[in-house]
Amino acid sequence: MATKKLFKMRCFISLLFSLFVAFCLLCCDWNLINDLYDDTSTEYVFYSGTSPWDSSENEMRAYARYEMASTVSTFPTSRYGVRQYKSTWTDENFCRWFYGYEVDGWKFYRNSATGSTEVPSNVHLNSDGTINYVTVSPQPLEFYASGWHEITYTLVLDTNGGSGSNTSVTLSYNESYTLPTAESLGWSRTGYEFAGWAYESDSSYPMSGSTSISGVCGIDGDTATIYAQWRTTSCTISFDGNGSDGGSTPASVTYTYPSSNVLPENTFTKTYHKFSYWSTSQDGSGMTYSDKATVNEYNWPNQNTVTFYAQWERIPYTVTFMPNGSSGSSYTQTFYAGVSQALTTNTFARSGYIFTGWNTAANGSGTSYTNGQAITAADGMTLYAQWKPTCTVSKNSNVSYSIGETQVTFTASSSCSWIIRNNSTSSSTDLSTSGSSVTITYSDTSYTKGVSYTLIGITSSGDIVSATFTITAD
Repeated sequence: MATKKLFKMRCFISLLFSLFVAFCLLCCDWNLINDLYDDTSTEYVFYSGTSPWDSSENEMRAYARYEMASTVSTFPTSRYGVRQYKSTWTDENFCRWFYGYEVDGWKFYRNSATGSTEVPSNVHLNSDGTINYVTVSPQPLEFYASGWHEITYTLVLDTNGGSGSNTSVTLSYNESYTLPTAESLGWSRTGYEFAGWAYESDSSYPMSGSTSISGVCGIDGDTATIYAQWRTTSCTISFDGNGSDGGSTPASVTYTYPSSNVLPENTFTKTYHKFSYWSTSQDGSGMTYSDKATVNEYNWPNQNTVTFYAQWERIPYTVTFMPNGSSGSSYTQTFYAGVSQALTTNTFARSGYIFTGWNTAANGSGTSYTNGQAITAADGMTLYAQWKPTCTVSKNSNVSYSIGETQVTFTASSSCSWIIRNNSTSSSTDLSTSGSSVTITYSDTSYTKGVSYTLIGITSSGDIVSATFTITAD
């Protein structure tokens, strides 16, 4: 039972520690995390000098941290000579300040904590005194370079489609190598001429204007490849309408490098589209040329035969919306020929009026369109908002009025008793209200749209005011 309790207690403590570490990761200063890491690893110093007493050389150093109790047999070498000082590096990233050198091995210098130069038991040596492997302990150690050797590599020259065989040369990192010509290597390619070298077969990263190179590869014993670049001496260009539905095909042309030649004008047509440019690929992702562009050494297609594909874009049209008596400024919408698109919903407002749609004429005599109607534009156009008053007042006597979108208000100069008369049936109704004003709401079912009504007001002195109106709002 006691053993089971002890086991549970240990599990509980382990859980608390895990939660503490998680809390640190989420909430605490990263310095605390680093402190925890420092407690489980040891930092070693690697001096670049070949003597531990040469302080000028030893100013260049690398710091590498290793997990406690691990066995380390791979140590820093060099990578491309990038100067680094007092920086924490992984094994493969340590760099000496001289380009193109790699360390021969490492020798023990001292214990950083005690200053002792006696080789500790956890450091195992080769017969030449260099480090074979180290079992990492809490003691920080320092090492120095036993020597340096210059990196050598193999440079392969690839024919990249030319006749002949690839060739190679072994170079030291800092050695300058004069680039040969294809002719000097006995290479050739029918219909092409040699155009230099590049780091990729597809001409990526060309060595433009370079006659010599060095330091191509920074890894000792590795291989790097450069590729011969070939350029056609003549090119025949044909033309494809690429979806055109009219016009004619321009005649094929043959140009020679490096003369300058103007492409023939495009004669293809495509409904609802305009010509944009030529491309050496059907989807437009290849080399591009504008209409009647000049083909010369700077944009040479570099093919014996090539097809130029017409690239098209739909013709854009602008539709302009005019307020036509309402508040607000005009606005526009872009349409593309042959594509159905909904008109922008009206944003104008006009007091006392209802928007009824659009028309190509301000007075409504042109072509009408509903609000938000889908259209296929064939040209640009201007649309005018069309308005209908919510109420019309044909006569008024000693009464003013204000027409709104949902109601109309009549006002006399003094308080009145109000009567409403239907001019269609000649029937009258007492509104059973008094005051200087009366409001008629369009939604009131007592009133019929399109019917003429006369509002009559009788003052306390017997004077009569009136107004004749017709509701037009829906």
